[in-house]
Amino acid sequence: MKFRLTSFFLCIIIFISLSFGCSEKKDNQSIDNNQIKFEIDSSLIGERVVFKSLGLEICPPKQWEKFDLTKYSDIFKNFTVVDSVNKIQKLIHIFSDTMAKSFMFISEIVFRNSPHKNTLKEIYEDLQSSIQKLSKSYTVQIANLRKDNIELIQVLAFNNQFVNFRFFGITSHNKVFQIDYFIPKNYYTEQVARAIESSLGTLCLSY
Repeated sequence: MKFRLTSFFLCIIIFISLSFGCSEKKDNQSIDNNQIKFEIDSSLIGERVVFKSLGLEICPPKQWEKFDLTKYSDIFKNFTVVDSVNKIQKLIHIFSDTMAKSFMFISEIVFRNSPHKNTLKEIYEDLQSSIQKLSKSYTVQIANLRKDNIELIQVLAFNNQFVNFRFFGITSHNKVFQIDYFIPKNYYTEQVARAIESSLGTLCLSY
């Protein structure tokens, strides 16, 4: 089935460009990392994809197909700077489930003023500096995780329309990556949650 760029997809583009800084403020947030065991259901994931430029590989959820960015190059060439005056988000790849209108984004994050800001602590502090943006529109929960040898920051953002799981980490190439899963609230089921957990559970660094 040929994918059509709909108004819903444009809403996702707007959401991903705005939601980085929105959060419900917590009084006692730490950067302690909790080792997490991800349950992987192989029936819920697709084939492994390697992103050589970033130095990571991952399996998308099953039936989330590769999205041809070249078809919409005019949109995505202007979708490089999306976060704030300090951060540049370089979109690397998109996977989409067109039936459920869900998307998975793989991006690289570059800090303009501090190009060598590449520790998890610095990423976390930068995130904390902007957590009050859009807090009236979205609820956001932040956690620090460890998946095998990969330290991650998880940002869960949701409202009555979208659920967004966002993960930040650092690759073996010393690059900051961002992985987003966007799901419409009415399509977010237990099976979708298991598929996302299974997908993230396949994340590993390539050398």
